Amino acid sequence: MSLRSRFHRGSLSYSYTPTARFRNDLVLALGEDATRFGLGGLFSFSSNVLAAQLRDDAVWQIGKRLTLTALLGSQHRRRPARCAGICNGLRFGEARS
Repeated sequence: MSLRSRFHRGSLSYSYTPTARFRNDLVLALGEDATRFGLGGLFSFSSNVLAAQLRDDAVWQIGKRLTLTALLGSQHRRRPARCAGICNGLRFGEARS
């Protein structure tokens, strides 16, 4: 039996503050999660999740006790997976006949 898992992450951020009452933060994050599992020659499974996320936060201080925050975010994931052995040819989410 074998099990392997790893992940990598990286992010870039930028903050723009033109006035004391307004701030805009932008964050771009990229990463990968990889998992492998096997039971000898009987069964093996591997999955890689590649992810990209973009987020923008705008903050307006309207008064001493009132702050308005607007958020905009987008996330994209790609999930290639492979299965071999007893599940060879099976697509995930389908019933096996």
